[in-house]
Amino acid sequence: MSTRKMSYLTVMTTVFLLVVVTQSTKAQQIYLDPDTVYITGGVGSEFDLELKVDSDVVSLKTFIYYVKLDPSKVDTVSIQEGPLLSSSGAMTVFGSYIVGDTMLQIEGLILGAGIDVSGPGVLATIRFKAVDTGFSELTVIEHQLRDISNTLYPSDAFGSSFFVNVPPTSFGLISPVDGETITGLPGDEFDLIWNHSQSVYPG
Repeated sequence: MSTRKMSYLTVMTTVFLLVVVTQSTKAQQIYLDPDTVYITGGVGSEFDLELKVDSDVVSLKTFIYYVKLDPSKVDTVSIQEGPLLSSSGAMTVFGSYIVGDTMLQIEGLILGAGIDVSGPGVLATIRFKAVDTGFSELTVIEHQLRDISNTLYPSDAFGSSFFVNVPPTSFGLISPVDGETITGLPGDEFDLIWNHSQSVYPG
């Protein structure tokens, strides 16, 4: 009887420990939103991306985020501090820098002992301008999130991609089939049927 109880307690303890370990190692997220942008206005179009953290980010004190961009495709117009930092009610230090023409660095710090913020929320709003057509990516190079005790979060980071005036993919003629000859008299009617195009644009 005591052996059964001991085995049961051992199993329960093991399960409990596994749950605790799983919860403590869950990665927090810092990311650009939206993750995909479709721009139909062509060169010169401006669009906004928000740098956000998810609801698993708790007691955030400081962050830093590096994203690689292609200056031949996109230019940075402005970068503004997001409302999540100001929601702390404390003084904040916020900065953004272009590093070597191809890297954007954004960072923030909440000043004051015992003051922090928790997600979800917007850390920064970035306005970009398209300078060429085609596809390009904003790829995360490095990032750090630290909590109120200056402990580094286990975190994941995500960038974004954008399409500037990218046309729909090709579509084919269904009827008449390839190589078929249509003959008729003046005034006769016939139908041409195409399949649907697969557009990269929503809707």
